[in-house]
Amino acid sequence: LRRANDLGCESLSLPAIFSANFRHSRENYAQVLLKSISDFQDFLAVSLDNDPDFVQSLRHIRLVDSDALMTQTLCDEIYSVKQSFEEEIEATQHDFSFSVNNN
Repeated sequence: LRRANDLGCESLSLPAIFSANFRHSRENYAQVLLKSISDFQDFLAVSLDNDPDFVQSLRHIRLVDSDALMTQTLCDEIYSVKQSFEEEIEATQHDFSFSVNNN
């Protein structure tokens, strides 16, 4: 996510590719994705506060997956942490959003 921001990307679509071959649950995978987004939000907040030359280009992240169960799992995980994500975004006062799509 940092690299996408550094490259000037305004939006990014991440395939939420799930594979049971790696022996990770859908829930675990969804938590890792959401933790990565949360960590990026923290990075943005610190960077914007401490570096007057920092430019935030990445403003929207889409998590996409064709597996309906994975999409539902992502939605469930987002719902379970939704309040804290909304508070983080509001507290940092920067333009940032993410969504989940089933393609």
